[in-house]
Amino acid sequence: MMTAGNKGVIMMTVTFSDFEAEATTYSGRNGYLLGQAANLAYEGADKVLETLDNWGFIEARFLDRGDSQGYLASNDRLILIAFRGTEPSKLKDIVTDINLALTPGPVGRVHSGFNRALALLWPELIDHFHGMYQGQPVWLTGHSLGAALATLATARLLFDPADRLRIQGLYTFGSPRVGDEAFAARFDAECQRFTYRYRNNNDVVTRVPLPAVIGPQYRHVGKLCYFDATGCLRFRMSAWEMLWDRLRGRLDDLGKPLSDGMKDHFMKAYLEKLEQNLKTTP
Repeated sequence: MMTAGNKGVIMMTVTFSDFEAEATTYSGRNGYLLGQAANLAYEGADKVLETLDNWGFIEARFLDRGDSQGYLASNDRLILIAFRGTEPSKLKDIVTDINLALTPGPVGRVHSGFNRALALLWPELIDHFHGMYQGQPVWLTGHSLGAALATLATARLLFDPADRLRIQGLYTFGSPRVGDEAFAARFDAECQRFTYRYRNNNDVVTRVPLPAVIGPQYRHVGKLCYFDATGCLRFRMSAWEMLWDRLRGRLDDLGKPLSDGMKDHFMKAYLEKLEQNLKTTP
């Protein structure tokens, strides 16, 4: 068994040889492995490439431009694209960012900051992608800011006439809202069937940017996969059930170091719950 990623990562109970590359419905195994892949994106280039080789990928490229990082890897079974999230030291930036400006995207208006971050990587990413792509299923993932970039990359690959292709799956962890109502509606019409958005109880990043009474109306995309206060994975919860569960999470965390919303956002917390729920199905 292998380990990968940053800061207290748990031991893998499954490996990428177990990845269900042709899955068309939710897979807890794939969710766990894509969580490991999202976590790996926080590492440096050498560690990323070494780990991808150990995972059985034949080709891999590390992407690094400005403050945007990620990687893509391929073998004869799949192509994997992952983006790095927000560094812990900069987590406050994404939570308190007041830049709500929207800019045109492939299927609606999207957050201008997220769009610029993806644009830094896009020319190199798409060049390497076309060198690797032989019709394999394409899977994307990311945590925090990386989740937003993975969502935008999925939209670019699907809806941009120059790059359009079939995406097999998008699994995101602790994602902020990415685009407006038009973006969310058009994205979900095409992509909701393979998009799974994990949220851990009171994860603060999943609540930004806030929907506005006046101005940009940000909306989430995909199917919600919610870890409740006890760590159980829930696929269907009413607004009232979620409200009470979030309150329970806060009460359980009273008196403990750091804020509940920040701790729930850490990728380590997602990995622990993904392992706990490997066999959970909708």
